[in-house]
Amino acid sequence: MMRFVQEKYMKDSRLIYKRVAIIGAIGNPNVGDEAILAMNIEKIRKMYGDNCIIYVFSKDAAYTSLYSAEDDNIIATDYLHKFTLSCKYDTSIMEQKSDEFLNYPEHHTYNMEYEAIHQIFRSIDILHIIGGGYLNSIWPDMLYEVLFATRIAKKYNKKYFATGISVNPMNEPYISALQEIIDGAEFADFRDNSYLNIGLDRITNCLTTVDDMVELKTEKHQSGYLEKYATMLFHEWNNRDEIAEKVNSCIIPFMNYCLKRGLIDKFYILAFSEGDFEVWEKLNILNQFQGKVQFENCINQPVAFAKNIIANAAFNVGSRFHQAVFSLSAQVPVLSVWYDEYYQNKLASIHDLFDSRELYSIKELTYDCMVEFAESLNSLSYNISRARDNVSGIINIKNMKIAEGYAENKKEMGTNMMRLKENRMPKISVIIPIYNMDAYLRDCLNSVLSQTLNDIEIICINDGSTDYSQMILEEYAWKDKRIRVISQTNQGVAVARNNGIEQAKGEFLFFLDPDDWLPDNETFTDLYKAAKDNNVLVCGGSFEEHSPCGVIKKWDGNLSKYTFDKDKLMKYEDYQFDYGWVRFIYNREFIIRNNLRLPELIFFEDPVFFVRVMHEANTFYALRRSTYCYRTGYKSSDLPYSKALDLIKGLYNNIKFAKENGYDQLVALELARIENDYSDKIVKYLAGSSNAEFREVFEKINQIVYSDNNRIEYNIYNKMIANKNYEIWSTERKIEEKFYNSTTWKVGNSILYIPKMLKQLLKKS
Repeated sequence: MMRFVQEKYMKDSRLIYKRVAIIGAIGNPNVGDEAILAMNIEKIRKMYGDNCIIYVFSKDAAYTSLYSAEDDNIIATDYLHKFTLSCKYDTSIMEQKSDEFLNYPEHHTYNMEYEAIHQIFRSIDILHIIGGGYLNSIWPDMLYEVLFATRIAKKYNKKYFATGISVNPMNEPYISALQEIIDGAEFADFRDNSYLNIGLDRITNCLTTVDDMVELKTEKHQSGYLEKYATMLFHEWNNRDEIAEKVNSCIIPFMNYCLKRGLIDKFYILAFSEGDFEVWEKLNILNQFQGKVQFENCINQPVAFAKNIIANAAFNVGSRFHQAVFSLSAQVPVLSVWYDEYYQNKLASIHDLFDSRELYSIKELTYDCMVEFAESLNSLSYNISRARDNVSGIINIKNMKIAEGYAENKKEMGTNMMRLKENRMPKISVIIPIYNMDAYLRDCLNSVLSQTLNDIEIICINDGSTDYSQMILEEYAWKDKRIRVISQTNQGVAVARNNGIEQAKGEFLFFLDPDDWLPDNETFTDLYKAAKDNNVLVCGGSFEEHSPCGVIKKWDGNLSKYTFDKDKLMKYEDYQFDYGWVRFIYNREFIIRNNLRLPELIFFEDPVFFVRVMHEANTFYALRRSTYCYRTGYKSSDLPYSKALDLIKGLYNNIKFAKENGYDQLVALELARIENDYSDKIVKYLAGSSNAEFREVFEKINQIVYSDNNRIEYNIYNKMIANKNYEIWSTERKIEEKFYNSTTWKVGNSILYIPKMLKQLLKKS
């Protein structure tokens, strides 16, 4: 193996390679360890692409090789761990063999493990000690493997540093070993501050940031996990009987509560390492819940599998540290349970980072506190999302140290940092809900992909389409990696868009319907630049409608605010409009922080969302240029009862909100929508015994708007009567005009030719 690598470098000597050795708690079938490895390899790849060789010092090279099976540049080796095995995990024996190990091959017979290790360290540029809670007194063999790796790195004058590690609990003589590791490191990055309390002498090159896994990307599964679900993950850790008792007396009743209340539809029981299913199997959990509980083994799955199932849950409950990391970094509430001081410190570090207080010991966990957790998910999500800006800043500090640690000079450091930042946060996330739109979908996607602003992500939510939409989406996703396809059972456009909001990672959100398109290639560039230049949370332009009859770019009446007369900063109190929300971009952090989502209505859901967003934003920047092309004329405008009911609910919500916040113009606008725009859709549902709910909502609107006996219905009927009278008058007028403009009259079977003079006289008479 070593000979092959050397020959490869000789052949590719034109290229600059970075040779890296990674060591950590790697190799046991544990999802957390594998996830940490994956995250660090991803960062190295961002900085150096394929121009690097990565040696992974593992406990089990065969297992770790599964991760790197398709990557020739990742080489898993367990030679260092074999040295530990030869010493029977005894650190005193390891110290006795230190000279023999470090000074090989001088005066020592041939040893294959020593030979391979020395050859690797002679060739590498950097030793990277990756995160995990293994540098402590619980696993002294791992601590000493890292210690010996740093000793041999020093022997060959190689740089080394550590990121994302934890050292709790720690006592002598292991503190001295840790001190030796830190003393030679470029820097040591810890995921918590436990190192400050163990008596280290020189810690000036140490910093506290975050666990490596906080940055792992989340993707939505393209199949499965479509229902609303939660995950459970309890591992046995020297507390087998106590855990089983708590699961039986507290956790299972809580699961029943959630299912009966409809908070979720299903529970997934996860395994991150061997034995995680045991407590559940003994309680015969599958038979107890009959299809409402399913086991999901995350071992030997791609790392993203575990993150995705946790990140897309309604909430998570468990004892695993990386379950909490995956959940909180995806802004999903998690209730964590600790068994001892080791897990208490680990879990507290990640909960504190995200301002989460849902952390209990196994002894203090109760059914009531679990129910309170499940009933408070919205507020918990809000608190977690508020911490995101702070976490992003900490991640930036961590990445800056990594970029510096890998670099040989300032120029390389700058390049590394730039590459680590690339694609971490797209400038705009485009959210496209799709239901049976194969006829127009390509036009829509092409208009997005042709944008000059390349740093975007396109989140396509297929809402249960039965046509060729999914095939088109898969084709486009294969061509362009910026496209992510999310498939869900048909739940409506509001649910689809909300799903897109949850999945988005962009700085701004843009909502596009699959039958519409962007007016030109500079749309996103202009929107983003205007938003940043003017430091606003919301920025939008004008709206144009395309129909078989032509294009409308100028609007009047109730639709006059579809356009802006010039580029300017505006206040919503001076705007008070409800339509055309799709022509704006919205700051994602602002949307998440204020828990703004579309109401689950099947009609008029977007004006309700738009009004609340604009109210919270207060100010926005307006562009005179068009930013959205809206397609009409190909589908019926008729509203069945369900849509008409949601229309009235949406109008009621906006009128009530406008009244509460002093938006008098908006109240008048919504009343005009009822009396003018939708009167013909509404009037047919104002009567009938089956339409009671419709009339109840209508009555609520009357109570808000009028203090006397006046009613909106009167205005609708008067308007319709006036329209009918006009229709009759217009018909009669047309008949008269046809009569008087004719040059002939028909009387019986005779045709009379009328002289022009007589015709004029008849008109005057």
